[in-house]
Amino acid sequence: MPADNQRTHLRRRFRSARRNLNNRQAIERALNQHVLNFLSDIPSHNVVAAYVAMPEEVQLDRVYAQRSGQVWALPVVDEARSGSMSFLAWHADDALQVGNFGIQTPSPDAALVSPDTIALFLMPLVAFDDQGVRLGMGGGYYDRFLAQLRVDVPRVGIGFDCQRSSTALPEEPWDVHLTAAITESGVVEFRPQNSN
Repeated sequence: MPADNQRTHLRRRFRSARRNLNNRQAIERALNQHVLNFLSDIPSHNVVAAYVAMPEEVQLDRVYAQRSGQVWALPVVDEARSGSMSFLAWHADDALQVGNFGIQTPSPDAALVSPDTIALFLMPLVAFDDQGVRLGMGGGYYDRFLAQLRVDVPRVGIGFDCQRSSTALPEEPWDVHLTAAITESGVVEFRPQNSN
């Protein structure tokens, strides 16, 4: 099966597993607690890149509520600039507005966050494997932005156990590996890759 067809098939399979998850609220509560534990050593003045979840993705509302003093950076996709993704500063009590793809984003007046200032990067995923390969929605937005980060910035995927692939996921040369993934079972750390 060609790589594009394989990725499309895998996206369908893992998105279906995510949609059909039982006890989702309890699982998300446990997952949010693992994210909070992971953040416990991150000072609140450090910038943490994260996301506002689409309906199928892991909601991080409890994390944002309990880390209300944290400086967050949330993504915005700029269709006028070839679909590039940038991050805007956000605090948990700031209002959000609906942006491209129906995704909630900070106000356009919010400060643009330089990739150099990001201390930790939390991102959604469709699937991940035991080598830290992340399968996203297919737009390449995250991979293009991740390539701009300092190499020492932890790149952490947020997903459910059902999104962990027992076999290696197909990857492209531009794919940026995860440093770790957080699921309802806890933190999974990956060995660094020479190419990333």
